[in-house]
Amino acid sequence: MRSHVDVDAAVGLQHFEAIAAAREAHREKVSIQIVAFPQSGILTSPGTAALLEDAVRAGADLIGGLDPAGHDGDAAGHLDVVFGIAERHGVGIDIHLHDGGLQGIAEIEEIARRTKASGLGGKVAISHAYALGEVAADVAQRTAQQLAESGVAIFTNAPGSHAFPPVLLLRDAGVNVFSGNDNIRDSWWPYGDGDLLER
Repeated sequence: MRSHVDVDAAVGLQHFEAIAAAREAHREKVSIQIVAFPQSGILTSPGTAALLEDAVRAGADLIGGLDPAGHDGDAAGHLDVVFGIAERHGVGIDIHLHDGGLQGIAEIEEIARRTKASGLGGKVAISHAYALGEVAADVAQRTAQQLAESGVAIFTNAPGSHAFPPVLLLRDAGVNVFSGNDNIRDSWWPYGDGDLLER
């Protein structure tokens, strides 16, 4: 199980510490990866970059990112923080990317470029990556090749009527594609009883 734990200046490491304790308590039953996740942004939330690094030092398995251009308004600055932490501590990366169209494609290609340059292939994933389903097939194909060459995986879910990555095109290009559940039960999805088969 991979859990994205919100880390920001308002909550500090409280959420991380609670999930880390749950991971330890249940380690014989389930394997849990913790992503230190900047739900409130990195550059737009002062102090978050340092807290993300503190979470990784305290045992988070991956560093997260969120819409580098769309949320933080500075894709390069956002990715500098994320890749910097990953490289310094040898952890993986999971970036949630909702940014669409060609802006999203530019971010995906930059993530692939940085992954290849940093030698993090096989340790980087982009969740959602809706842009891949919003562009022409030739653009998606070009981007898929870059993802495959750099070792960046794609996580997708069933986002209802929203465009989503072209799974077969990605798989044919050699991209590792995973399907997951965006939430079990939380403020984004408060329905149901937590049954993952039902979700």
